[in-house]
Amino acid sequence: MIQRRPRSRAEAAVAALAAAGVLVLLGCAPEAPPAAPEEPQESDPSEETPGTEPDPEPEPEEDPGEDPEGTDAVVVDQAVWNFDTMEEVDLRVEVHPFVRVSTEEGDFLNGLITYQITSDSGEYHLDRHGVHPHEVRLVDTEAQRITHPAFATDGSGEEHLADVEDSTVHAGDDPVRWAGVHADPGTESTAVLLPYLGLIEDVAIVDAEDADTSDYLPVEEALPELVEIHEATWDLQSHRERADGDVQIRQSDDGATLTLDSDILFAVDEHTLTEEAEAALQVASDELEGFEGGELRIVGHTDDVRSLEHNEQLSADRAEAVHQRLEELLDAEDLTVTTEGRAFHEPVASNETEQGRAMNRRVELHYTPAEASDPPDTEDAGELEDTGELDQTEDDDLPATSGPVGRAGEPLEITGEHGGVVEVSVEEVHTAGNLLVGRIRVEVLETADDGEEPLPLSWALGFGDRGMHESHENPYNPGNQTDALTLLNAQERIFPLEFDDTESFEGADEEGFIREQGDPWRSVAADRGFGMDAEAEVGSWSVATVLWPQTGTEEVVVDVPGQSEHAERPWSEPWRVVDVPVETEKP
Repeated sequence: MIQRRPRSRAEAAVAALAAAGVLVLLGCAPEAPPAAPEEPQESDPSEETPGTEPDPEPEPEEDPGEDPEGTDAVVVDQAVWNFDTMEEVDLRVEVHPFVRVSTEEGDFLNGLITYQITSDSGEYHLDRHGVHPHEVRLVDTEAQRITHPAFATDGSGEEHLADVEDSTVHAGDDPVRWAGVHADPGTESTAVLLPYLGLIEDVAIVDAEDADTSDYLPVEEALPELVEIHEATWDLQSHRERADGDVQIRQSDDGATLTLDSDILFAVDEHTLTEEAEAALQVASDELEGFEGGELRIVGHTDDVRSLEHNEQLSADRAEAVHQRLEELLDAEDLTVTTEGRAFHEPVASNETEQGRAMNRRVELHYTPAEASDPPDTEDAGELEDTGELDQTEDDDLPATSGPVGRAGEPLEITGEHGGVVEVSVEEVHTAGNLLVGRIRVEVLETADDGEEPLPLSWALGFGDRGMHESHENPYNPGNQTDALTLLNAQERIFPLEFDDTESFEGADEEGFIREQGDPWRSVAADRGFGMDAEAEVGSWSVATVLWPQTGTEEVVVDVPGQSEHAERPWSEPWRVVDVPVETEKP
């Protein structure tokens, strides 16, 4: 349940927090609370000096009433599960407006979120099982960007600029505050993605002079003292599979990459296209038809079998073969096309295994749009037209599944090979800007029967330890991401939105600046630590949130595959829920 209420000015009484972890992290001390005003003393009329007028009575202070329009907190009342005490508690979360703070490093946002237990008993932890101060993520639902709390260093080490004043919320206690610093997206509002609680939309972004910031921790005093502040903002990328996974498409505002499986395109050690290649190349052509102008770089890749010289020539010849066929299939006059062979210089998986070598044998089509070009036409690039008649919900049109199939609003039992059984239900899918937001509930019915410790709650929703991509390491909570929740139609499989980079933060160097490594990584716009390190006993439950790109349809199919081009899920049967309505407003 989401509502809005004005912030009470009485809440300012908790402003001075000597033990607030954020203040320690940011290297500043809390301000002393203002001294209490002295009580006015009544005067004795007999003591008044003759001939003097009595002092005029002070005018009554105006009732501050509600905060200015757009600066109210967004209030979320929701039941959550405590994995430590194995009980359900009622939690109230108030997401206050984010306040702009200008520094020499740029503009940042100072955030305030409060957590309070509203049930008679219970507690909730803010630092475990996937809940963590740095997992408060801002989402620009229109521009499709995600922002984590900024990294910073004071010269001795680097930290996320986010913390809570107490790691546990107890029933009957005052609200616990979260404070954090994010890069300013330059918008008037934002959405906030919170573990287990979902996407909290329409949170205002205001200037400091337009809001009462008495409850906020004074992070602006600490920012100038920091040696370096590192923004943590990424474009969200859509990732799709077509032609039974033989063509993978990853797309963002910066362009698109199409990856074609060389084992479908060519025979072993050959560069002549096979008959089976035609379907994959036709799909690639259809995708490229949606782009106008720009550059297309076709790159061939091989495994490391045979010599470098041999594979350099083979990869170049394969890239040129794809180029020649694509020229016949599409009008590429407005595209600048180049080809090259990279042999085994850029593997996406280990060449020590046959599966890894197969993934390395590929042809990639890298599209870069022309400067200031219009966005690509995605209607011809795999998205379905919103006709009201939704072919993707017809079982006969969808790829077969070996797992159970249910319909929206119906709980579905999922069984793992380990003997664990969970019940899943798709609670909602709704639009938010250019995104779709899904909420999927999971409850444990039976634990594994092999005598091992209880499994993480995420086993029915994820691809496992390496995440949904073998090509990049997944540094955050491997095995606990809800990355297997895909949307399926007759043409394609749509994965959760993702973001990636080639930097990882490894602390501060001798001068106090953040030290980075160039290792590639990829993460998902969904719950990334779902049930992490928790013993999910019978009765445990939680609700996962996942973000997908818009589909333009009135209904969707939520599908967890048994395997994809990314990875297999041998420990759990696949499952599917059809006829899921897409709400245009959040329920």
